[in-house]
Amino acid sequence: MSRFRLMVLFAAMVLCTSLAVVWLMSPMLPLGVPGEWGWSPLYWTTAHPFAWISNLLLAAAGIGLVAWLSRRLPADQAAQSSRWRRGIVAGVTMALAMAWWLHLLGTIPAPFGLARSPFVLFYPRMTGYYMAARYSKESTQDFLRNYESMLLKLNGPERYLHLGTHPPGLTLMNRGFQAVTTDSPALVRLLEATMPDQIMEANDTIRGESAISRREFTREDGAALWFITLFTILSAAACIPLIARLLRMAGHSERSSMRWSALWMFTPAVAVFLPKDDVLFAFPSLLAALLWLRGLELDSRWRAAAAGVVCFVGLFFSLAFLPVMLALAIATVWMWSRESKAARKSGSPPVKTVKPRAGAMSAGLAGLLIPVFILLAGFETNITGILRQNFENHAEFYTHNARSYGKWLVANVGELMFAAGPAVFLLAFAGFVTRSKTVSTAPRTSMLGPAGLIVLAMLWLSGKNMGEAARLWIAFLPWLLLCIAPVRNNDVDGRDSTGWMWWGTAGLQAIACIAAATQIDGFGFSELK
Repeated sequence: MSRFRLMVLFAAMVLCTSLAVVWLMSPMLPLGVPGEWGWSPLYWTTAHPFAWISNLLLAAAGIGLVAWLSRRLPADQAAQSSRWRRGIVAGVTMALAMAWWLHLLGTIPAPFGLARSPFVLFYPRMTGYYMAARYSKESTQDFLRNYESMLLKLNGPERYLHLGTHPPGLTLMNRGFQAVTTDSPALVRLLEATMPDQIMEANDTIRGESAISRREFTREDGAALWFITLFTILSAAACIPLIARLLRMAGHSERSSMRWSALWMFTPAVAVFLPKDDVLFAFPSLLAALLWLRGLELDSRWRAAAAGVVCFVGLFFSLAFLPVMLALAIATVWMWSRESKAARKSGSPPVKTVKPRAGAMSAGLAGLLIPVFILLAGFETNITGILRQNFENHAEFYTHNARSYGKWLVANVGELMFAAGPAVFLLAFAGFVTRSKTVSTAPRTSMLGPAGLIVLAMLWLSGKNMGEAARLWIAFLPWLLLCIAPVRNNDVDGRDSTGWMWWGTAGLQAIACIAAATQIDGFGFSELK
């Protein structure tokens, strides 16, 4: 892309980010479709100036630190640094991302900021998995055996929201965290020692309300909720090195891939919806993609099998993994098509065809299907039947909540832009166009990003997520970062020029993230009396 086109693109990024911030800070402007549904706004308070100033300063320091750290990595696309150096840079960037989210949420007054975590994780209105796990008397064996019939017996919103639209994975995960804290007093003390005052006060509120309802809420419960919060934040931060590795496969240098992947911490939807389970799903979706693509590239059967297992685990937690698997399938077919086209142009056979990859593909299929049969034989649980019932329950939502397809078709474009950040949204679209026109047989030309955008377009046109798309699509937002094309320096072959464009994008994303986190109530607290 020429420098002039980059300047025009950056000007559009600045304009769209500015408009987004103005929109978010104007409570009278809708965050959805009026009369049907929309996100609740947070009104300006005396805490907002401090939140903006402190977070802008932290963002500037973080961007500078990422730039400084990434200079320890080569800018040459063909060069490779040592694993320990890449690991240190990735580890520090992950720690920075966790610190960013904790500080950002900590500057937002209760119950909208960090204090929301126990409420979001505990109460059925927002999730319900912790409560379902905590007060169930069933054994794990009975819980799994009876799960499909339980889905059929649910009534009201519980049937077509949260519990009724998810497989058993989230409830079992919450049960696991409860068991760990119950069996480890030392861990409970450690968690309590790291617990911010906002979290302690929220736990006290839940304890008081539980006492009125004659429900037990112990120290271990409060520790488990904080543990889940930290685990969710860690999983979000762990996406950064995976995005970096996938960008490396898509043609970026190590320096460029680390810089662009670090922008994940400024994704507005992640900050707005932590610690909701939707944030958890981004990590396994990226891990499955990396294992699958590397498995095909190296004809590595263990990687492909591991990708299949990760896909099964993802499906055990959410229907969101079905689009992830579709994106992987499209990326695979697209890769083969590009290889064949390039081979025809050069007159040589493709480097890899379907036949040499048959072993890896079979291993991937086995990794997906074997756990399905183990679950069926060992626990009498038909995961395919559960997923089908989840899908039917999800469809039932629209019989109780009217949605206008045409209006939401427009609204969801804006929602995706708000969720990913206007700067990344526009860069992804430009990268999609650039990558789609490029023909290459190099193994590091992964088409996962463009394939993911195609799946997002299919979801958008299907009308399956008319409302809350910003939350429901969090697992797919890394695809936009994977669409960003390397900016080449014409003076030095093979080098990435990630200077001013990256700095500008990082600044714009940070501003959009702060605006969204401080102006959007993602859980409807403002509607409670």
